[in-house]
Amino acid sequence: MSQPFLSLSILNFNEEDSIVAAARRCSEVLQTCGQTYELVLVDDGSTDRSRHLIADLAARLPHCRAIFHPGNLGIGAGIRTCYFETIGQWATWFPADMQADPAELPRLLKHTHDADAVITFRDPAKRQEPRKRKLISAFERLLVRSLFGLKLRDLHWIRLFRRTILDQIQPRSRSPFIDTEMVVRARQVGARICQVELDDLPRRFGVSKGARWRNLITSMSDLLALRARSLVGGFGTRAKRGT
Repeated sequence: MSQPFLSLSILNFNEEDSIVAAARRCSEVLQTCGQTYELVLVDDGSTDRSRHLIADLAARLPHCRAIFHPGNLGIGAGIRTCYFETIGQWATWFPADMQADPAELPRLLKHTHDADAVITFRDPAKRQEPRKRKLISAFERLLVRSLFGLKLRDLHWIRLFRRTILDQIQPRSRSPFIDTEMVVRARQVGARICQVELDDLPRRFGVSKGARWRNLITSMSDLLALRARSLVGGFGTRAKRGT
């Protein structure tokens, strides 16, 4: 398969009620974008009917394939797969719960012409989250700004990365902090970063899995470990892939 312009992954864990609609909707939008693409369905060890549904979708939807984790490795590993096990010139991922609207993808792609990383953010006043989660998010942003001087308006939302940047970074985080670590590392290798607003939608199916205390504690640990490595120059890069 020749390298497509965009790899769009859908990250799924026990989202049998929404994965079919999410995959079909993303496929429809991708076909109207005017760019070559691959649609990658990433299942993080689901125990419901998701794996069966994903296998069927991968066989039916155009330019679609599936990646199945052997078990539930967690959202950090899922995000890693979405970016580093795909092949597009650009890579991004959307959650299977459909809180991010794929119809916004053409607008986001317009920013790829003059950026290496497109970082979206939600307006805090309109975010579809409880007050407690908003406070935690504000605290996380303050920490990232204090430790790395990085003024991100949202740490855990949709991001698009250019493949040439992904080929130069090697994130170590296993927690939801991985996407923020990727931005920190991208800046270290000179990536042009732009931030674009993207609203979230009310969750219609399932329950949120990213805001668990275990994930938050692990994220804080990863954040502090990254700061310690940065102080001793241990960011690390990796060689670019052959073309």
